[in-house]
Amino acid sequence: MKKATKGIYTFEQILYTLLLIPMFIGHVMAIQEPEMLILSMGAQFVMGCAQVLSGLLHTVVYSDSKRAKYLGGALGFVMLLILVVTVMDSLSFTIINGGIPKFIAVLFMIIIPSGIAIWYTIQTNIDRKLAEATTKKPKQIKYDEDLLDDIHIVR
Repeated sequence: MKKATKGIYTFEQILYTLLLIPMFIGHVMAIQEPEMLILSMGAQFVMGCAQVLSGLLHTVVYSDSKRAKYLGGALGFVMLLILVVTVMDSLSFTIINGGIPKFIAVLFMIIIPSGIAIWYTIQTNIDRKLAEATTKKPKQIKYDEDLLDDIHIVR
């Protein structure tokens, strides 16, 4: 079974860290300026797409069971998210501007996806530390030790 290299994990770790920063800055800034939520949700969407593609790659190419479980959980969460949005939309005529729909929206749109993104980033860092670096070993030249014995010096 092929294993992912340290270089792949390092690339993923850098990408996820660079996406986590604007995501959380946007979340914090959205408390004061709700328009900033667009920045954090955009970064969160790109992060989710990158992590799902990574999970798919590691599952298919490297047969990584941990990433396969993540992929199943992520797809299950997306289906649950669609169900929650559908139910909240159908109940919106009875609960207008209530605290519960806002809490559910924040829970399913910010808190849970952020937690998943952090977990996947941590798992990638752990796998990066455990992965072996891909360094090419220098070719060893085989010397024939009897080479000098075969040379006759004639004077």
